[in-house]
Amino acid sequence: MQQKKCPSCGEWNEGDVTVCSFCGKSLDKNVLLFQERKKKGLIPKKVQESELFEIKPHYPLWLKIILYIVRPIYWLFFGIATAAIWFAAWASA
Repeated sequence: MQQKKCPSCGEWNEGDVTVCSFCGKSLDKNVLLFQERKKKGLIPKKVQESELFEIKPHYPLWLKIILYIVRPIYWLFFGIATAAIWFAAWASA
């Protein structure tokens, strides 16, 4: 049976394990690299969408239909409002 050397502590482990039995860290170098980069903040966190008009699969059909209609109206309204504010600020300058 093959043995794997832990990249963290240097101890030898059985070939079928994925975590070092001595230090508890992963034996996969890619996983270790990912964990280190995540600790340092180099991997961006997942951006969470706004839940205001999020359409979830467990919603009833009538609510999904309403949200599919209201969501574009909502974004169109705020787009027009933003443009109006920008034009007002531009005109006053």
